[in-house]
Amino acid sequence: MIEGKDPSNGRFVKGNKLGHGNPLTGQMQEFRELFLKSVSKPKFKKVVKKLMDKALKGDVACIKLLIERVMGKIPDGASISVTNGNDGKSIIEIKVDNADNADNAG
Repeated sequence: MIEGKDPSNGRFVKGNKLGHGNPLTGQMQEFRELFLKSVSKPKFKKVVKKLMDKALKGDVACIKLLIERVMGKIPDGASISVTNGNDGKSIIEIKVDNADNADNAG
């Protein structure tokens, strides 16, 4: 048993000087509140539009950020490629390497 911890749940017992939590939590909360108060909806919409415009022009970092925020994390090992179609529109392709899963199929 580790001294200063409750054996039933592993949490610090009352009075343990190491069990006070993260000392920076309060400061981070203040920063979050300040950030949220300083970003208005119109400003945020401008930022999103700028991000979308860059993604549509083929900026892979912006594409990845948008996909991850809207659809969730892109799997490790996935590749993103951007090509221009015949109609001038960007074609975004995400390839996921399924080599690890091929051995387990059947």
